[in-house]
Amino acid sequence: MPLGRWWGSTAGLVELAVLGAVMLAVVAVGLPAFFRDRSDELDSDAIGAARASQGAAERIGAGHGGRFDGADGVTTENLRGLDSGLAGARISVIVLKPRAYRVRVLSDTGTSFDIGRNRNGTVNRTCVPAGEGRCGEEGTWR
Repeated sequence: MPLGRWWGSTAGLVELAVLGAVMLAVVAVGLPAFFRDRSDELDSDAIGAARASQGAAERIGAGHGGRFDGADGVTTENLRGLDSGLAGARISVIVLKPRAYRVRVLSDTGTSFDIGRNRNGTVNRTCVPAGEGRCGEEGTWR
């Protein structure tokens, strides 16, 4: 069909407009879901690193009579030395006491996931900002 006849056809323009509207609707619905899925994936990676950090910290404590401090205690380097999967994670030890620790893992989304052991042996899992990505409304994660 010659271009002049195609542009001159009202039916062709209506079909083109409908197609454009459908494409916009698909993009409007799909794009936020795509970014939400990617955000959840990045947060899941950080949560996995936090759990791995906890496991490494507990091994350190078990090997030092229940203590987490000292040169051979819970440090970023020592955690990475026990778990090679932590090599690329953005982790930091933010609290370190003889019988307690807290490790923070920063997700590529900007959400921080903390995990720590209190002196009484309870484990806390907190995150910031609350209600974003995999961080629950109450500022905790599972």
